Amino acid sequence: MADDTARAAVKEVLLSLGLDAEDPIEIQEQFAALRALLKMISDPEFKKDMEAVRSWRETQERVRNAGIVAAVGTLVAAFFAGIGWAVRAAILALQHGGGRVGH
Repeated sequence: MADDTARAAVKEVLLSLGLDAEDPIEIQEQFAALRALLKMISDPEFKKDMEAVRSWRETQERVRNAGIVAAVGTLVAAFFAGIGWAVRAAILALQHGGGRVGH
């Protein structure tokens, strides 16, 4: 009776962890994979590699943001240059054309 209760409790715990208590080989494989993953992420070289990847990603984001700022800046500068040229053309037209703009 106590064994059945213990088995049911263990089965419930395993199920709550997402493990199929009916397939102990699969549970062993999953725990082996977890141990391998823990070993890998505990490796100092792996941590350095992940830091390098993060640094590369952050650099890429900064470059992208700088590119967007440069593109917007270029568009704004071109817009104001166009306005400046239009004002200059209007002034020249007024000076040389006797007040008629566009000729």
